[in-house]
Amino acid sequence: MNELRIITGHGSIDLLNPTPDDVNMVDVCLNLSRIRRWNGAIDFTVGQHSRLVEAILKANGANQATCLAGLLHDAHEYATGDVPGPVLKTCYIYELKGLYYQSIPLKSVQTNIQNAIHNVCRLATSDVNWNAVDAADMEARACEVWYLLPQSAPRRNLIDTQFQTEPDEPTARNFDAILNGNGSLAEHLAAYGISVEL
Repeated sequence: MNELRIITGHGSIDLLNPTPDDVNMVDVCLNLSRIRRWNGAIDFTVGQHSRLVEAILKANGANQATCLAGLLHDAHEYATGDVPGPVLKTCYIYELKGLYYQSIPLKSVQTNIQNAIHNVCRLATSDVNWNAVDAADMEARACEVWYLLPQSAPRRNLIDTQFQTEPDEPTARNFDAILNGNGSLAEHLAAYGISVEL
C-alpha cells in the first residue's frame, strides 16, 4: 500500500491511509489556530470558526456529541489547510497503483482524516445531528461574510446568493465573544474530556 506522509508539526500523517495513531491533537489545535479562513482574506482562523460553530450549537440546545462534532467539523484542515470550496471540488491526489495512477478526490482524503480524528476524540457519530452542524457552520460563515470580509462587489454577491439576512443577535454575540478570546481550541476540547497539553 502506498503512503503519502506529510509533517503536521509535532507529528505526521499519511494522507492516503490516515489512522488514529497518526493524529496529533497538539498539531490539530496549534495548526487550526494559525490557518486563516477565506483563503487568508480575513483575520479569523479555522480554530475560531470551529469554536463559533460549537457556540451556535450550544445556544441552540444541541446535545454534547453534536457540539463536539461542531467543534471538530473542520479539524481535518490541520493537515490539508483550508481549501476553498471551488478548489476542493476539483482537486485530486494521485496514487500509483501498479502501472496506473488512481485519482483520489481531496474531499475523500479530508473525510478519512476527519474519521481518524473522530476516533481519537471518541465522538459518538451516531448521536450527532449532522444537519444542525451544517446549519451552524453556515451561520458562522454568514458572520464572517457580514462582519469580516471587506465591503466589495464579491462580498455583496456572496450575501446576495448565500447569506440573505444579517446574522441574528445571539449569533452575533457568540461571534463577538469568539473575536474577543473565549478560550483556545484545547480548552474547549477539555470540556469534552479530551486533554491536549500545548
